[in-house]
Amino acid sequence: MKLNLKAKLKSNYQSKAQIGIDAIFSFLLFLVPVILIIVYINHSGLQSDLKNNQITEDLNFNNIKNKLELLMSDFVFSTPIYISNFTGTIPVNFYYNFSFNNFNPNLTFILDKNKNIIPVDIFGNNIFFIADAMKKPYFLITNKNNSCFDKTPLIYETDINTGMDFMNNSFLFLKFKNQGVESLKFNNKEILKNNGILLSTTSFDNIENTSIKASANFNNRQISVFSNNSLIQINSADNFNSVLYFINYAYFYNGDENIFNNTYSGNVWNGNIDFIDLYDDDEGVAIIGKDMQITINNNLDDFREIQITGINKYKIIPHNGNYKKYIDLSKQYINGINISFGATKQTKAMTNELVNKTFDNDYFDLKKQLGLSVHNININFSDLNASFGSNIPKNKDVFIYDYPVVFIDKFANKSIHLMKLAIWKGRK
Repeated sequence: MKLNLKAKLKSNYQSKAQIGIDAIFSFLLFLVPVILIIVYINHSGLQSDLKNNQITEDLNFNNIKNKLELLMSDFVFSTPIYISNFTGTIPVNFYYNFSFNNFNPNLTFILDKNKNIIPVDIFGNNIFFIADAMKKPYFLITNKNNSCFDKTPLIYETDINTGMDFMNNSFLFLKFKNQGVESLKFNNKEILKNNGILLSTTSFDNIENTSIKASANFNNRQISVFSNNSLIQINSADNFNSVLYFINYAYFYNGDENIFNNTYSGNVWNGNIDFIDLYDDDEGVAIIGKDMQITINNNLDDFREIQITGINKYKIIPHNGNYKKYIDLSKQYINGINISFGATKQTKAMTNELVNKTFDNDYFDLKKQLGLSVHNININFSDLNASFGSNIPKNKDVFIYDYPVVFIDKFANKSIHLMKLAIWKGRK
């Protein structure tokens, strides 16, 4: 019995040992493939990292980026214009000494505080536009003549219209004769009588106009009107005498309020003054000039005659309402406005024009400029219909570099786009 027991125990021990060996062997069979997979994955990732590291070692991406930006970028200059001592709207004329010699008037613009484009006339270094106190400060935008931007002149919307002997805008209509102005209508109502406006001249020559200004030229005299404005400006190369015949306004202001006597004909006032106004309850006409020698005559209820002696410039402003708000305006015209300039800001950024020009390059020529003779390249921008280079392959190691870039247009408007630069080794 003892021998049989020992034999049975030995048999059981051998059976359990065999089971343990089988389990270990099975575990090893499972573990080895797992180890091999992990090793393979790590090896593959390492190889991929080594290849990408090799690309990055071969290339200086900052250098490539800088070269692209150099090819695709241009300068735009912005100078703040500060105008003080004025309200409402007023013509602004100033001389500007450009910081570079080869500026182009077709690449020079005025923007208001909201970056809206304002119509402007540019003659040499003289810049003229209509300023609105509610829209200041303004900005002078300039570009060099050799910049990449389109140099086609802007066509501004205007309410100015001219003919052989007339000009008009939304407020005014003027018709001319050899002696001066034959007809002046404000809000489609004639406000002149008798001989109109006489300018001590005998020759009406022609009319010149731009989008913001129209001028009637006489010998040594000029009458100008402006877009969206009731201002009439009269200038002369020498002193002259002028006589103006207006309709029978009820009142006049010369520092005091006065009533015209429709039963009286003759002189009612004379003196030296910067501002007078003839008016009714709902409209009138202001006359503004520095130290004007004025004579006011009355002709019953027919017309009011204003004589101005020895003057070389003055302004006429037909208006709605009475004289009160034009007192301050007259001071602006007499004392002048103050114009100053802030520091010019020079901005260099990418432009659509230079991106397109760069992308028009031969593929191999551009690669050579970028130092990519043994690499392929693909460049594209988000939100822009612009791309360059070979299609990005799916079966090769490709290094892709995304970074934001700033774009600018000729009006100094800026935008940000994402530039994607993909590079890989191999033939195209």
